[in-house]
Amino acid sequence: MDISSVPGKCIELTALPIKDGKVRRLFILADGKRTVSEIIRQAMVAENEGLEGIQQLLTHNFLAIGESGSEAGKHTPAAFLRRVTEELAEFVGPFAAVAMEPYASLLQNDSDSARQEVIEAALAEIDSNEDRQELLSVLKPQDLSVDTK
Repeated sequence: MDISSVPGKCIELTALPIKDGKVRRLFILADGKRTVSEIIRQAMVAENEGLEGIQQLLTHNFLAIGESGSEAGKHTPAAFLRRVTEELAEFVGPFAAVAMEPYASLLQNDSDSARQEVIEAALAEIDSNEDRQELLSVLKPQDLSVDTK
């Protein structure tokens, strides 16, 4: 593993099933800006323990290393759900967070069908066809595959 690479989160901390405190600390520090070396140093763990912990997080797809540091974590399931929720909130207000909360667990497998289901659930919360189309038009530029039945 390149210690100058920059990992970003693929899941939220609340979804991390690992209970080991050192590994959780490594996960928390992986913000898509810090290098592996910086994360290990700030977590105050031995280098070999830190590398093993980060490798474990990468292997289970809890972290990912993007093509560049600023890209890491940009298209994660959590980021996708946040984006859909924020856009839905423009139409239904703060209720959007409540309506979309159950879909965080669905996105853990991060498949196209799971993302499709999230978008369909968001569309179902909007009464107006015109507003549904507007939501779709906002999401389409993000390269989301959407079936507009």
